[in-house]
Amino acid sequence: MLSKKSPFICLFLLLISPLFAEEGFIAKRKQLKPYYDNENIVIIASPGRSGSTLLFDVSKKYCTHQTVLKTHLLPPDEKFKGKILFIFSNPDQAAESALHRITHSPTQGRTHFSHVESSDKKWFKAIGNNGNHQTKEKNLLAYDALGCEKQLEEWLHTKSQACCLQEAQILAIKFEYMWEAETIQAIQEFLQINAFEFPPKKERGYEKEELSNLEISLKKIYNLGTDENPIYRAYDAARDLWEKAPPFQFLKPGTPFESTFPG
Repeated sequence: MLSKKSPFICLFLLLISPLFAEEGFIAKRKQLKPYYDNENIVIIASPGRSGSTLLFDVSKKYCTHQTVLKTHLLPPDEKFKGKILFIFSNPDQAAESALHRITHSPTQGRTHFSHVESSDKKWFKAIGNNGNHQTKEKNLLAYDALGCEKQLEEWLHTKSQACCLQEAQILAIKFEYMWEAETIQAIQEFLQINAFEFPPKKERGYEKEELSNLEISLKKIYNLGTDENPIYRAYDAARDLWEKAPPFQFLKPGTPFESTFPG
């Protein structure tokens, strides 16, 4: 049993958690600033739980003349000169994955909320900075606490604009199409590399015996879909953005152009 000093231990772990992040991970925006002027930087960005670790590992293997970083930050401003692969996935499945992670590892839960720039850190603090303290009313299936909608809105719409390959600094990719030949070709052309290959695709999700009682209970309450295709009302807006996005698209940072012509 923890002593009365345990809150200070938790705070200490929260503060030092970035030190234990994987190599090449950018946890805070100030850590990204030193890389702004380097055109040989490739960032793997995502809302989290969307295949970014796999994309990061494979990119490091093939981008031999570039520095590959990973982040869950929102888009950098237009001063950034490198390239970004933004990977995102079905928000309902990403929410289930995040729920599984933070309920099975409280320490990872604190780290994840700290790293995802769009997350509602006040909400997480209110449940004791512990995923196992989620309740029937306050949980990741009832509330988009990690800000998936905000991530998709900024990366795909309000902080970027569509462009051709030659102007692109961002290649946004749907996880579900990551293994498609056209997507892989787009990655190679975007990064100007000759080869890029993923390991065989694995099905997402967890077996029932891998789920905690909390997960099973919350899924039973909030899932309006099926086990294979879950639907959570809290992710309606994010799902709409995901569904409307193409398998991949070339983007550049900046506010989308708004026509001033009438009609």
